[in-house]
Amino acid sequence: MSDVDEKAAHGVTTNWSVTRIVATGRLVPRSRPKHRRTTSHETQMHSYTDLALRNTDFILGALEEVRTAATEALQTSAATSHVKALQAAQLTKAIYAVGVFSIFEARLQDALACKNGFSEAKDILAKSENKALLGRFEDLYFAINALKHGKGTSYNALCAKADQLPFRVKLPDESFFNEGDVAEVVTLIEVDDKFVRYCSDTITEVSEVIRKERPDFIG
Repeated sequence: MSDVDEKAAHGVTTNWSVTRIVATGRLVPRSRPKHRRTTSHETQMHSYTDLALRNTDFILGALEEVRTAATEALQTSAATSHVKALQAAQLTKAIYAVGVFSIFEARLQDALACKNGFSEAKDILAKSENKALLGRFEDLYFAINALKHGKGTSYNALCAKADQLPFRVKLPDESFFNEGDVAEVVTLIEVDDKFVRYCSDTITEVSEVIRKERPDFIG
């Protein structure tokens, strides 16, 4: 099954015009598809992490199309719009990672009926003796905070263990992650495909542990 057929089989279609993105450096939505009647199966509630995993595949796939098209266009033209398209795609990954984690925090707070979803989830992970996952979840929390708020307590905590992390942190004496990379945007965390999937996979695993401890949890 082709990539396009596989997306269609899951009810997913690329909704961005790659040609327009490369030409303008902006994400331009295509015209809306016609509405169709949904079945009762399609309207049933799905867990947030399941939807987030599906959306991660969709987003990264669409952004890879943009990157490929813009990179090819740069082979014959040095137009600023092609560079901006690459940078926009890179920034979208950072925005997406922050959004996925932030909404998960909100889901935790609502579903666990607590004031601080992150702290409650940490307590559950600690009591279930999932120390490795607890550490990953906390590192991810710090990374998202650094992306949202810049330098501060979370950023400093990551810098102190930078060589132990599965993602890159821009240290105080660094100006770039990859000097000369025209697609790079200014962030304290290098948000590549690996980081986006790390984010999605981590919240999925956290949700699974919580569901075991709290069977009524839908996260």
